[in-house]
Amino acid sequence: TVMRGSLVGEDDPVILWFSGIYPWFDAYTLIEAMPSVIERLPAAKLVVMGGVHPRGHAPDEEYRKTVRRAEELGLVDKNVFFTEWRPYEERADWYLESDVAVTTHKESLETALSHRTRVIDFLWGGLPAITSSGDAVGEMLVDRGCGLTVPPGDVGALADSIVSVLDDAKTREEMGQAARALAAELTWKNVIKPLADFCADPWLAPDRLADAPSELAVAVDTLAEHSRLLGVAAPDPSTLSKLKNVYQTEGMRGVISRSMKKVSKP
Repeated sequence: TVMRGSLVGEDDPVILWFSGIYPWFDAYTLIEAMPSVIERLPAAKLVVMGGVHPRGHAPDEEYRKTVRRAEELGLVDKNVFFTEWRPYEERADWYLESDVAVTTHKESLETALSHRTRVIDFLWGGLPAITSSGDAVGEMLVDRGCGLTVPPGDVGALADSIVSVLDDAKTREEMGQAARALAAELTWKNVIKPLADFCADPWLAPDRLADAPSELAVAVDTLAEHSRLLGVAAPDPSTLSKLKNVYQTEGMRGVISRSMKKVSKP
C-alpha cells in the first residue's frame, strides 16, 4: 500500500489532492472546507500528494498559504497530510486507495479554456472527482455521472459535495464505474477523429467563404477551392495519394527530399 495503514487508517474516508498547488489552483478553499467535512465525518482524511512544483516552474506562495491555513486550523498530520511527489508509475495505487479526488481552481479565462488532464487520469483510475465548475471537463464529469462540480471558492458547496460522495458507498461505486466507462472512450483514436476527418476532407465555413477576402480564404482552404481562387488547375488526386504514401513511410523529410528532387529536374 502507499498510504493505507501508514499515512491514514485502513478504513478512513480519503480525499486525494493529486497535484501541485499553483497560483491558478484553489486548494485553500478545500482546506477551509475540511472542518465542516470532519464535523460530519470525523475519520475523513485529506492527502495532498505534490504541492510545490517539482522543477520550480511555478511560484510556491499559494502552496505555503494553503499549508499555513491547515496549520492554523490544527489539521496538519491529523486530518490533512502533505506528502512529497511520488513516481508517476505509482499513481494508480494512490487512486485505488482513495475514495474521491478533488481539484479545485480559481475562476479565470485560463481555467475556463483549459483541459484538465489530471481529471482524465482520475477517470482512468476509476476515481470519482469533484472539481470547480466552469470548464468543459467539469461539465463532462457531471453529464456522465463521474463526479460533481462546485462554484469556485464556495466552501460550503465543496464540503457538502465531499460528504455526499464519501458518505454514500453506492454513489462512489456508480461514479467509479461511469468514470472507467468514460475513460475507455477517451482514447487518442476517438478523441482526434473529428480533427482527422476534417484534415482528410477540409471545408471552408460558409460565413467565411461568403465574407472573407480571397487572400484570406486561400490561407486555410480546401484544395479545390484554393485552386479555384488562384485560377490554377486542381492537383492530380494520384499525386496527392503518392505524397500521402511518402509521408506515411518516410515522414516529412522524405516528402521534402522527393519534392526537391522533382523540382530540380530539367
